[in-house]
Amino acid sequence: GRQPLYCSLHQEQLKLFCETDGELICGICRDGRRHKYHHFFPVNEAVEMYKGKLKASMDGATRRKLTVLRMKSEQQQKISQLREQSSSLHAHISFEFARMHRVLSEREQRLINELQDAEERILSQMQENLQRMQDMLDSMERFLRQLQTRMEQPDIVALIKEESIWNRRFADKQDTLDVVDLELPLGVFRGPLQYMAWREMMEAISPGRPTLHSALFRRTVVAASARWGRRVRWRRSRDEECQK
Repeated sequence: GRQPLYCSLHQEQLKLFCETDGELICGICRDGRRHKYHHFFPVNEAVEMYKGKLKASMDGATRRKLTVLRMKSEQQQKISQLREQSSSLHAHISFEFARMHRVLSEREQRLINELQDAEERILSQMQENLQRMQDMLDSMERFLRQLQTRMEQPDIVALIKEESIWNRRFADKQDTLDVVDLELPLGVFRGPLQYMAWREMMEAISPGRPTLHSALFRRTVVAASARWGRRVRWRRSRDEECQK
């Protein structure tokens, strides 16, 4: 059994528990002024009573522990779900932007090719016209040399007769020339490229499907295009027509 405990003041065995002060006392301490009107229990009863209280506390702590363990498991599951969702969204974002990059890259290459074609077509006409001008200059040089030669000849009558012929030939050739003044279509290459690319991306990602902002987008494209002096022909999808 337990070793008996003794009061440090009276050297009596501690057989009582003062519930008021929460301490063990002896019989002499119980009758003293300090513990007057206090509640007392025999030590054995106090031990059993507090064992019951401790057991109730342990039961509550055990229940709380089980609750926390369940919450911990649920939290770990939520963390795992969040990570899986984040990983899936990461892959989705990468895939969608890769597709948009591809659409933009293809659109950029097409515009560059169109610009090069337009440049080559206009330059070809200008170069041809430039060559005609050079041919005319060469012809005029020969014409001037021939005139100089005629003027040095003593046959004045022949010179007078040929003067009108030479002037008419010179004027006819000059009238056929003009400066080729063609420009690149700025509305195509400097216009609202971002809106054109946006529309093309929308059509590539969701072809034939109207979006929530399709009407607003169409008005934005048309307004931006009008600013650049280019008319945009918007072809409504069948689904958009049915919604009207």
